[in-house]
Amino acid sequence: MFTSGTTGEPKGAIITHNNLLCAIDAYTQKLNLTAADSTILAVPIYHITGLSALLALFISLGASIWLQHRFNAPQVITTLREQNITFLHGSPTIFILLCQAAREQSASHPGDFPALRTIACGAGHLSDGLIKELKTLFPHTAIQPIYGLTETTSPATIFPGDVWGSDKCGSSGQAIPGLAITIRNDRQQPLPAGQIGHIWLKGDVVIREYWQHSERRPSCDAQGWFCTGDLGYLDDEGWLYIKDRSKDMINRGGEKIYSLELENILSTYRGVREVAVIPTPSPVYGEEPVAFIVPDGQHHLTSEEILDWLKVKIARFKLPARIIFTRALPRTHNGKVSKQQLKTRLAESIITLSTEDKK
Repeated sequence: MFTSGTTGEPKGAIITHNNLLCAIDAYTQKLNLTAADSTILAVPIYHITGLSALLALFISLGASIWLQHRFNAPQVITTLREQNITFLHGSPTIFILLCQAAREQSASHPGDFPALRTIACGAGHLSDGLIKELKTLFPHTAIQPIYGLTETTSPATIFPGDVWGSDKCGSSGQAIPGLAITIRNDRQQPLPAGQIGHIWLKGDVVIREYWQHSERRPSCDAQGWFCTGDLGYLDDEGWLYIKDRSKDMINRGGEKIYSLELENILSTYRGVREVAVIPTPSPVYGEEPVAFIVPDGQHHLTSEEILDWLKVKIARFKLPARIIFTRALPRTHNGKVSKQQLKTRLAESIITLSTEDKK
């Protein structure tokens, strides 16, 4: 099962039968699923979410699966209503498109999906703006964020219950049964609760090797702890908070800027459908943040008004050096935003501007 390659080249993770069975057991327990449940399989089964969190899970339960040839947001809305679907699992991209389709159809209103008990969202950060929009569309549905990787056969942490209104909002939840989490510094030393560091995992869902690449074994230590490449912290009760991919963290003159934090805040601004933040080289500070924003098409947005709005919400050193409006964000083969492609696009635009300046 290949990884998404969000920040680099995809790698083939070797998923064992035991990995898959342990993942299924974790989902069953933490999401309270039974044979009476039903879902829509609207994501590819050649990615870990489709295989582990939907197809294998619901087959093992003897529950109902409604298939889609490919994701179609209006069709999902219709199926949710007509078939009394109880469980929906997808990425932030899927739910962004679902909300967009509902607005365009003007056919959905609160209480339209009484059977839908749970929405699970993984494969990306579930922003505050998207949570609010989902709650408007599905007011009686629990929204449960999930954190995981292909290397953990999908789940690592699951938010128990509804994230909306929870004092743990912003957390990705707690470790699934059979998985341990530790936070370490750059020297691989354990950090106390509340301190941000590298997220390491150990358990039965974690893979042991990558396909055909002996030199690309998972980043494990001698005790079998796997380094996820993500940054975050645990609170005193063991809840995990994701801050960023280590490769996405921006170092502005020694100040750390987490792209997820900026994306989360910008997602709540009216008229912003989707946002991604990446670093750009700076001759003075080393790096500075750049925000790519996809407008919703219903509001007129300007960089100036967004920056003015941000100034009262974040420290000035975190302000984007540039805001770029775009019709869509580039994606990897499994639907995640490709920040690598955004960096290439930004670099090409800088080269073009530099060339034009010299003319």
